[in-house]
Amino acid sequence: MRRTTDRSRPRRRLSVIAVSLTALSALALGSGPAGARGSVANRTPGPVTWRADLAAGSGDEAGIVRTDGSLRLRDGYARPASVRSAQSRGTVVLPVRMLDRAVNRIAVDLDATAPAGTEVAVDVRGRDGLGHWTEWREARIGEPAVLPRAVSEVQVRLALAGSPGGATPMIRGLGLSAELGEPAADAGANGTAAAKAAFSAR
Repeated sequence: MRRTTDRSRPRRRLSVIAVSLTALSALALGSGPAGARGSVANRTPGPVTWRADLAAGSGDEAGIVRTDGSLRLRDGYARPASVRSAQSRGTVVLPVRMLDRAVNRIAVDLDATAPAGTEVAVDVRGRDGLGHWTEWREARIGEPAVLPRAVSEVQVRLALAGSPGGATPMIRGLGLSAELGEPAADAGANGTAAAKAAFSAR
């Protein structure tokens, strides 16, 4: 009887191993395409968000003064935006923001006050891995700037225009959100020239 019992033990072990392998196979099949989709979905990066440091300067600014972390036009600064406009204006280019992923769609959350006759504008551009900059694109609340190609560095330019009567806008804060979407058409040299002309006319 002992010999019979001893001989049956390997068979029991083999049966247990076979059942375990079958269970593992079923789990693998059950988590196939759906599991893969879930894994990919979990790896999909969301937008990159940050707050612009308005106190940081890049050395490229004019007619701007900082007060308690806010930006406004300097008192007595009367540089006309163009020969066709009596508005004074000031500009500041913020330091480059390096991102950990490629983006081409930048949304802004602007906290600013613009009295009647004044204007605040936010322009963004990006630099790709080859070191090439895109042209400047304006971003408005609810209307993100869409760049013509993916970039990994983003730079912001702020423009403030005062009223002929002396009123000045103020920027208190700026939040940005960048992600990768469908690229915009590249306007090329003509588009860049038009953008510069529009900016100088503000």
